[in-house]
Amino acid sequence: MRSPRLQGEARISAPITIEDVAQAAGVSTATVSRVLNHSAPVSPETRARVEDAISYLSYRPNDVARSMARGRTATIGLVLDDLTNPFNSQAAEIVIHGAEKSGFRTILGLAASQSGRCAQVIEFLLRQRVDGFLFGQARLEEPAIEALLDRGFPVVLFNRRLHRARASFVGCDNYGGSTAAANHLIGLGHQSLAVIAGPANLSTVVERIDGFQAALRAARMQAAPVFYTQYHPGDAYNAMKELLQRDRKPTAVFATTDFMALEAIQYAVDHQLEIPGDLAVVGFDDITLAAHPWIRLTTVAQHIAEQAARAVERLLEAIGGKQVPREAELLPAELVVRRTCGGGR
Repeated sequence: MRSPRLQGEARISAPITIEDVAQAAGVSTATVSRVLNHSAPVSPETRARVEDAISYLSYRPNDVARSMARGRTATIGLVLDDLTNPFNSQAAEIVIHGAEKSGFRTILGLAASQSGRCAQVIEFLLRQRVDGFLFGQARLEEPAIEALLDRGFPVVLFNRRLHRARASFVGCDNYGGSTAAANHLIGLGHQSLAVIAGPANLSTVVERIDGFQAALRAARMQAAPVFYTQYHPGDAYNAMKELLQRDRKPTAVFATTDFMALEAIQYAVDHQLEIPGDLAVVGFDDITLAAHPWIRLTTVAQHIAEQAARAVERLLEAIGGKQVPREAELLPAELVVRRTCGGGR
């Protein structure tokens, strides 16, 4: 092990800088930089002194500063609307790990889809000098995201998309998944169906309703009434109350998210209705709780892990200068039949 004489007193109180290393090794900061970046030849003796100084001082290069010197920060911005939703928390974990594998950090910004905070979150991320943006939430009309696209920033959306197909997008086949759910209920003999949906300005909601209603039209059945909510706690519970006060009560309910389906089931249980005997319920997402043995919710799985992984791959490719396709990449949605609609376990 080498033990050269280090010049100067080692300063071990953080943070250690490149100047500290240069002083300890008796060289210039430019020489230390050449050793760190292998950017120019350095004599073996000088390299040894610099490496010993780095080891002795426990110096760690500032990756962000080095990236900024190259015009990047090796950081991406991830915008979601609610981390209490397991869909979003799982997506965040996948994105963070996927970015880390390529040496990128992730800064998370939260903007509830109906709050109008998307612009503020984007401005915050711009101040952090992120290299690109990944949106897991977006309304059909989102001027702040449109402005980013106009300015040429790398942008990828997943789960929800804009009305105009200007950005690269990864999602699931919402239309096909909800069509499968409707066909399953029709096959079980249900004639009176209803839909509990989220906000009408979200692509996921529009596509899931369209697919469900299309299946009813194909079966020459009456369109299902749709009760829109704002995704607030209790919205679906209250929608069920209104549904069951109608003259033509539904025998089956399709909710555009699993959380709303669970609230619908809670209302039914609170009012002594049997699931699925008196009321069949189907959700969408296949969150972990859906498979709980006390619930066993029939739902449509959309494989969020794969969506998030593909989205971060696309964004990193765009940041690296690769042309990323703007057309939508739709992953298959799978009907998972369990107890709550009958015909399953």
